[in-house]
Amino acid sequence: MEVAPAVPLRSSNNINIPPKKTIEGTYQKKSQLEHILLRSDTYIGSVEKHTQMLWVYEDGKMVHRQKTTGGRNGYGAKLANIFSTEFVIETSDSKRQRKYKQVATSSPMGEKSNPVITKCKEGGNWTKVSFKPDLGKFSMTHLEDDVVALMKKRVVDMAGCLGKTVKV
Repeated sequence: MEVAPAVPLRSSNNINIPPKKTIEGTYQKKSQLEHILLRSDTYIGSVEKHTQMLWVYEDGKMVHRQKTTGGRNGYGAKLANIFSTEFVIETSDSKRQRKYKQVATSSPMGEKSNPVITKCKEGGNWTKVSFKPDLGKFSMTHLEDDVVALMKKRVVDMAGCLGKTVKV
């Protein structure tokens, strides 16, 4: 009986890779920031517009409408910074009577001001995060009505979950 020559096994992972491609051409080292910007859907959901039926706050009441949806929960302020043209963090410590403020502008997580620490009155500890989204990264030129309605819905959702101790 004649035995056929052994053929190397090919996994489904490498079957579509052209054989002449080098390992350097197949794999590329990326910084964390480059990876987030290149694969943003992994972190914040698709940057393309998706719609679904949602309850939204509109004209002073909750209504069920087909609206733009998006995002993923749990990634926080760092991603807001990466996808913004301006990002501001402020926090207050009533025990030490100090307020901290720092502004990041320009390229994501790039240029940032020196922190400004000032004296403040007693009256509570708080943190405020504000930002200006980089609309170009979302293929937008302005905040569309659907997106604003979605933001309002999320504010109402947060306010309902957080209670009276948090201002949204």
